[in-house]
Amino acid sequence: MEIRYGQALPDPEGGEGEGQDGADLVDLFSQLFLRSNGDARQALEWLRRIAERQGWLGRERTFEDILDELEEKGVIKRDHGDFSITPAGDRAVRESVFERVFKGLGKSFRGSHNTGKLGKGGERQAETRPYAFGDELADLDFSETLKNGLRRGAEEGAGPDLPDAWTGLTSEGLSEEDFEVHEREQLASCSTVLMIDISHSMILYGEDRITPAKMVAMSLAEFIKRNYPRDTLDVITFGDEAKEIPADKIAHVAVGPYHTNTCDGLRLAQNLLRKRKNSNKQIFMVTDGKPSAVFDRGRLYRNSFGLDPLVLQKTFAEGRACRKNKIRVCTFMIAKDPYLVEFVEEFSQVSGGQAFYTGLDGLGEFIFVDYAAHRKGKIR
Repeated sequence: MEIRYGQALPDPEGGEGEGQDGADLVDLFSQLFLRSNGDARQALEWLRRIAERQGWLGRERTFEDILDELEEKGVIKRDHGDFSITPAGDRAVRESVFERVFKGLGKSFRGSHNTGKLGKGGERQAETRPYAFGDELADLDFSETLKNGLRRGAEEGAGPDLPDAWTGLTSEGLSEEDFEVHEREQLASCSTVLMIDISHSMILYGEDRITPAKMVAMSLAEFIKRNYPRDTLDVITFGDEAKEIPADKIAHVAVGPYHTNTCDGLRLAQNLLRKRKNSNKQIFMVTDGKPSAVFDRGRLYRNSFGLDPLVLQKTFAEGRACRKNKIRVCTFMIAKDPYLVEFVEEFSQVSGGQAFYTGLDGLGEFIFVDYAAHRKGKIR
């Protein structure tokens, strides 16, 4: 942990609220808080060790001074000698994660739900139509409007010459039927359930897969809140069983000694989407493994070896239910083992959904571009 952050620290000249090497203390604490699964005490202990390793502490500055800085900024608060994060601190964590994820997105990223239909609220199109009551004046096509006025002036006797037609236009003024406005692409509201795998494999083999998944989840929640207030996002975790969590508690999610009950996650996701009135509904599933558990006759059945027929049968049944209910399922696989690819491909066919294979670094771009554009096929 210390070495990882030591190598990542920027080195501007520094200033108020920064470490001696220019590290933003609030941003650094935010990243540590996320990796500690919402444990403020653990995050501060890691911060102390990093500060010692980086040589920030000495006669002129102690770790108590760093704590005072974070407290003055409203990030943490003292409670009988212990520390906890404040609501402002929670917000700082979300904003820090949001900025970090979006720094990695390409300039071609576009924020819209493209329906292919014309209506209000989307990007302005080249096509125009006659003005109707309630249209925005900002959408007025001045060129086509003036051409219509000139054309009408010529037809009403101003003569074929353009100067005469222009004279007739300016003296009589524009008529209501002359006005043309640009069409706008219709934006569709969307309800999304984000499923996060918290099975033990998400931290196996020395690779932290859960933190990038949480970062993307937090950023997606912030992105929707900022850009699509009519959209909804529900977040669930799935290990031995699926549970709904508040979007503001994603940082506290932790991996456990769990199997992967994909079936229960899909079941809960569909239940949540049934309550949503938006016509467009989708499930984003972030996972690194095959399903290895299901509930069967009221008991949890587990099998970590291979692709168990019972587990597959029940999981595929939920996938078919999603397809029947017109719920789009996108699986974001952050591992590429051959037997995992085989499962995901078959599940995508059964559910009528899509599969995206990405490393941890590209997870955010895949999810955000697909959310915004509903792009078909694999994103390059």
